[in-house]
Amino acid sequence: MKITFVLKTTEMAGGIRVVFELAQRLLARGWDSQVYALDGAPEWIDSTVPVRKFTAFPDLAAALTQIEGEIVATLWRTAPWVARSANPGRGHYFVQDVESHLYTDSATQREVLETYRLPLRRITDSLWVQGELRGQGIESRYVGLGVNHDTFYVSLPMANRERLVVANGPRRASWSHLKGTQLLTDTVSVLLQADAKVQVVTFSPEASGLPVNSDRYLHVPGASDSTIAKLLNRANCFLTTSSHEGLGLPALEAMACGCAVVATAADGNLEYLRNGENGFVVERTPAALAGTVVRLLDSPLLATQLGADGVTTAGRYRWETAVELFEAAVLDREAGGESDNV
Repeated sequence: MKITFVLKTTEMAGGIRVVFELAQRLLARGWDSQVYALDGAPEWIDSTVPVRKFTAFPDLAAALTQIEGEIVATLWRTAPWVARSANPGRGHYFVQDVESHLYTDSATQREVLETYRLPLRRITDSLWVQGELRGQGIESRYVGLGVNHDTFYVSLPMANRERLVVANGPRRASWSHLKGTQLLTDTVSVLLQADAKVQVVTFSPEASGLPVNSDRYLHVPGASDSTIAKLLNRANCFLTTSSHEGLGLPALEAMACGCAVVATAADGNLEYLRNGENGFVVERTPAALAGTVVRLLDSPLLATQLGADGVTTAGRYRWETAVELFEAAVLDREAGGESDNV
């Protein structure tokens, strides 16, 4: 069985990592899995999935018409090309976010929303996304996603951790308003002033870190999953300041490492974050965020409790289940084998 995922880019990003994770695991299940993209194979992912590079979408779409198998669009810019090229019933749309939220101009927002009505079978990895689509009268199959528990797990108890906060950011200018880069910068500045012993480490694809002048702040660019997992196991707290996420996998990975999460409400992350139970969902001000972080740093028992509940939450997100459900959705059947209509 052949399955082709269609990407625009293979640059370092969470959604692209999810696509390659699915493609790799389907390959292991016996699928002839591949990726078509306008980029080559990503060096930042450990993957054996073949990647075929094209110079432009029309060339890519022409190649898709020669495929006898399943074709999966992975974002709104790829969906129209897949809809034109896939054989009837063989075109799918893996919707990881309602991407109209990523734009501010109404014309682009409308263009994005129209792609969800294309004649493709829609598959979502987030209950929040599924709910957003359903609110527009569009049905989809929920498959979820997983945490790589072979990499992200508790290797150091909270009692042995440093007074360290790990944060996801910064991101490039076009993403900074959604990822809350300015809010993160202000929060870290307040935190470093309020606590003379705390250290802060950020990670992201970006080469440069936050504009914070302190020898207690460090940025790790392009960190591997294993490096991130080690950081999270050194830390008491994981901080994220996004205003919007399709789901927000980094916070789940932090939970899997037993790291207490302090977050702002960002749509998709409310699917798994329960304020005061497995993390904190805090108002979008530097004072509130920094104050909550200091509270955690000063309360080892609270941090341990939140971390333990976070591990339980992250444990529900397993790739084995997600891949099985994804395969069933692509083949238009129930996970147990019975057919189901989209």
